[in-house]
Amino acid sequence: MPSKILSSVFTMLRAGGQVLIIRLLALLLQFGFIWYITNYLGDNIYGEFVIFLMITHIIGTSANLGLGTYIVKHIGAHYPNTQQSYSRLLGTSLACTSIVSIGVTTLVVSLLHTLIPGYLPTLPLWTYLLGSLAYGFMVIFVEYFRAFRWITLSSVLSYLVAPSIALVILWLFKVPGDSLYPLVLAWLTAIGLIVAFAFTWRLIVQDRDSQSNTRESVASLLGYSLPFFLATMLVFCNEWIDKMILNAYVAPEVIGHYHVAFKFASFVSLPLMAFNTLLAPKIAASFESKDRSKLRKDIVYILTWSLGLALFVLVTYLLFGRWILDIFGESFSSMYTILIILSIGQLVNVIAGPVGVVMKMTNLQHIYVKVMLASVLINALLNLVLIPTLGALGAAIGSSIGLITVNLLSWYICKRNLNISVGL
Repeated sequence: MPSKILSSVFTMLRAGGQVLIIRLLALLLQFGFIWYITNYLGDNIYGEFVIFLMITHIIGTSANLGLGTYIVKHIGAHYPNTQQSYSRLLGTSLACTSIVSIGVTTLVVSLLHTLIPGYLPTLPLWTYLLGSLAYGFMVIFVEYFRAFRWITLSSVLSYLVAPSIALVILWLFKVPGDSLYPLVLAWLTAIGLIVAFAFTWRLIVQDRDSQSNTRESVASLLGYSLPFFLATMLVFCNEWIDKMILNAYVAPEVIGHYHVAFKFASFVSLPLMAFNTLLAPKIAASFESKDRSKLRKDIVYILTWSLGLALFVLVTYLLFGRWILDIFGESFSSMYTILIILSIGQLVNVIAGPVGVVMKMTNLQHIYVKVMLASVLINALLNLVLIPTLGALGAAIGSSIGLITVNLLSWYICKRNLNISVGL
């Protein structure tokens, strides 16, 4: 028995290590992408691009109405002990994403242009529509592949391909630096190619030998997925709300500088996020089989690796953070203090463990929604109070406090309801 457990742990770490390497490469590619934009297109263009990403990512991710997370939980709990085809579930998810994405994007963009002129970059409506729709499709396919344990494929699609394709397009066509429009076209092309590949892979490889199909009604599926939708929407709002409010008070280039610091801070929690990708379907399976001891052992190993790497990254930033930021230009080094504050918030995120994934995979999603709602409200209130006077520094403080609050509260709820410590 100990040898089987040890073998299982090593298998998990190997798979998690693959995802970690992929996400590390993806972040490095993203930084290369950012460096190219800031040096050849300008800080202002990059800041406007971040706002475009914010709108399309939030709408695209929430447009699947939580069906992406439901796919992971539902398929992950039964696979591989089932011969069912889930093409109907996938088709329903893509159809819902299409309808909601088109409607919500049109409404949000029109309202923002009317109520807050100048808040959004000046781009045609179709670019926002296509960006939200393509990103929403990509999220569905990534979650679908992850549910079938195709962790490496889902990680490559979601983190590695888009920035690399966009960077190649920018370099090959020598995109001019006086307009955001060519940059957005390059990005939309990259996301579109990912979605096309996912469709092709699904048609050629997946479910070739399946004889049956799931037949849940749309209303039933949406009833199951609604808590996941609320949780996902609140998570993205919590991640972007600092930049939402900051955009109303500062110039676009400051948004770009702040977002680079935010990206570097995400290195602190990168190992935990990588292992979470692997852990989600395993949690669903362990919860279904009521095997709590194995779940806790997996979490302990994840935390050991994640915390060690997180502390290493934080110490590196304390010593060399200014020099690292200065690679992107002298103006970026002013974000050093913000980088440290955001990194501390991410360190607490690691210490608390995979709380969000555990709650969503163990039927605590309703409670997780309430926790995330409280976090968003705290985050928004702090940012509204601090940003007008402190600018980007206020955004970092508010965001870190909000992140720390949701993680500690979620850790306590998991301990109380599941009798499992998901943190250190």
